[in-house]
Amino acid sequence: PGIHHIAVEVPDLQAAARAATDAGIAVLDTEPRPGLAGSRRLLLAPRATCGVRTYLSEPFPIERSRSDCVERIDHIGVASADNRAAVEAFVTRLGHPLESSQTDMEAKMTIESFTSDTYGVVYHARPPEPVGGLRVTFVTVGDCELEFLEDFDPRQGAQILHGEAGTTKQDQSAISKFIAARGPGLHHIALKVPDINAMLTKLERGGHLLIDRLGRPGSRRAQIGFLHPKTLNGVLAHLVEREDR
Repeated sequence: PGIHHIAVEVPDLQAAARAATDAGIAVLDTEPRPGLAGSRRLLLAPRATCGVRTYLSEPFPIERSRSDCVERIDHIGVASADNRAAVEAFVTRLGHPLESSQTDMEAKMTIESFTSDTYGVVYHARPPEPVGGLRVTFVTVGDCELEFLEDFDPRQGAQILHGEAGTTKQDQSAISKFIAARGPGLHHIALKVPDINAMLTKLERGGHLLIDRLGRPGSRRAQIGFLHPKTLNGVLAHLVEREDR
């Protein structure tokens, strides 16, 4: 279970396919295949899109959902082996805007103390020691972003502490393990909410399994909170509370 693909709406399917091919992105389908609501679509080569299974799709009528709890899809997370290659594919070749890039890092701080009955106490702080991190790149596709997550340093290893709230180290470990097992590709979906702690509390009281019971810092100055995949039938998702730019 998980996220299978994304579909990018284009006004002219054949023209978009020619443009993708001219830009060096191969189109696997020789003929359009049926899509939703009578539309047609063409599959781009996943190798050319860094593991993201991407369709070019004709427009089709769809009503936006209305909810007091969820505002919209904030982004779709991608386990990435190479963010520079992702930018080359989606920004340079396919023409989607680069929204932002950042590095998320968790570091261990060590403080030594030297206590004397005559000379008092001296504290010494050692330089921070990185224990896990991610290179993060957001690319705008339509009205949300693809979030490419690349392991900052694979030498830091992967460690997931089941039953505990998430951390940047655990996020890095999850991406590392995902790529080792499946290769790069779609990893999770993020839903924007107005009040993350209220929503997490509501979900927990409703009997849903959570990884994070309180919002914690995430990319783009957001507060994030992951739901257990069992909550959405195997789809990994997290909530996002943040101010739009």
